[in-house]
Amino acid sequence: MHKPTAVISSSPSPDGGANANASLVKTLRVMMADIGAGSILCIPAVTAKLTDGEIIDPTTVTALQSLLAGLVKQLRSSSTRD
Repeated sequence: MHKPTAVISSSPSPDGGANANASLVKTLRVMMADIGAGSILCIPAVTAKLTDGEIIDPTTVTALQSLLAGLVKQLRSSSTRD
C-alpha cells in the first residue's frame, strides 16, 4: 500500500494502449498504489519508435526519462517518510 508506482503502456495502435493503461491505473489505485503526477505514460505507434529493440524516438526517450526521474524523486521522498 502507498508504494510509488508508474504505469507505462505501449501499443502499435495510435492510442498507445490507453484503455488498458486506464484500467490498470484504476486497479492500482484501488490497491492504494501511489501513482504520482507524471507517472502515467502511453506510447502510441511503438513499432515505429523502435529499431533492434532500442528506442529511437527522441520524444519517447524524453517522456520515459521524465517519468523515471519523477518516480525516483517520489521513491526518495517516500523512503524518508517510512
